[in-house]
Amino acid sequence: MRALALKEHGEREMKATIRVSEAVLQVSARLEALLGRDKSVVVVTGYDDFDGASEVAAQIAVALARLSEAPVALVDANRDFPQIHEWMDLPNSPGFGDVLSGKIDEFAVLQNTPGGVTVISAGDAGSVLAAPGAGRFFDKLKARHRYVIIAAAPVLEASDTVTLCSLSDGAVLALRSGLRHVPEIKDVQKELARLNTQLFGAVIRGGKSE
Repeated sequence: MRALALKEHGEREMKATIRVSEAVLQVSARLEALLGRDKSVVVVTGYDDFDGASEVAAQIAVALARLSEAPVALVDANRDFPQIHEWMDLPNSPGFGDVLSGKIDEFAVLQNTPGGVTVISAGDAGSVLAAPGAGRFFDKLKARHRYVIIAAAPVLEASDTVTLCSLSDGAVLALRSGLRHVPEIKDVQKELARLNTQLFGAVIRGGKSE
């Protein structure tokens, strides 16, 4: 499998090279082609927390920043299982939850990384994700970034992800190769369809994109 290793020098050097798989490259190229100037917010979710939505979201953000040569925001909205800060080697607080709770100004949580990706870690997990506050925050991110990639909890398990889907332009599904059964995938697809959320594609970790 061909992989793209992205590592640059800048304000901060990440702990390890972020390797972007062929599957993620394919989906990222599709996103760049499908998302017009009026569309930029993408939720990355899975069937469960072990499908690697955070890893896929981080790779998509890095790939889109490189492909588009435009700024990308990466938001960790998985309150129960935050991992973006680990993938990007950044603090988890303050972050998204702190903004929603009003504890901190939204621009104080922006963490710039090499290559044009701005990371918003999960922050305080005790905050309630309300659509108005999250929507206003995403609007401000959209004004400064070409793409906003959101790492979300499993869509069948978290009401937060339902809210995030309503605020997004579509979703990418992360799955583990060989560990997902067709009925489970269809359940996720049905839920996204019920939410009127366009499915831009799937990244099968260890497999091919769909």
